[in-house]
Amino acid sequence: MATRRNQISIGEAADFAWSAYRRRWRLFTGVLLAMLGAWVVLEVVVVATQRLGILAWALAHIAFLLCFAGMEVGLLRISLALQDGRNPRLADAFKHFKSGPSFLAGQLLYLALWRRQQCLDGPSHRRGIGWVEIVGSVFGQFAKNRKIAQRHGQ
Repeated sequence: MATRRNQISIGEAADFAWSAYRRRWRLFTGVLLAMLGAWVVLEVVVVATQRLGILAWALAHIAFLLCFAGMEVGLLRISLALQDGRNPRLADAFKHFKSGPSFLAGQLLYLALWRRQQCLDGPSHRRGIGWVEIVGSVFGQFAKNRKIAQRHGQ
């Protein structure tokens, strides 16, 4: 599944997924429906607790992200089991919830590093503006607007 430069080939991964999950389409559909169900539960909780404020909203979303990350780990484990020729079950998608927080942390770290790289490689980099300066200018503008609002009694 890896190319000469030790990168994952999207084509090879898609071919494997198609062949593995075509035979086990009910398993794959079940995991996806569980993920969809988690999202529906999140939306119901958000609507039901909207009068409790932003804290309830934030806690519901954090719980959803952790739950979803655990199911992602389960789906990855199912894929590895299929690669090894084993016969995984739908319950296997829910056995790895304890790995969810570290998996989510890894995803967020990857996203942050990717975004940083995008900021450095983008047009701002060619003008000599780095990622730190961009973030600093956003916070600086926020502080400036806050001072103006305080002066005007808002």
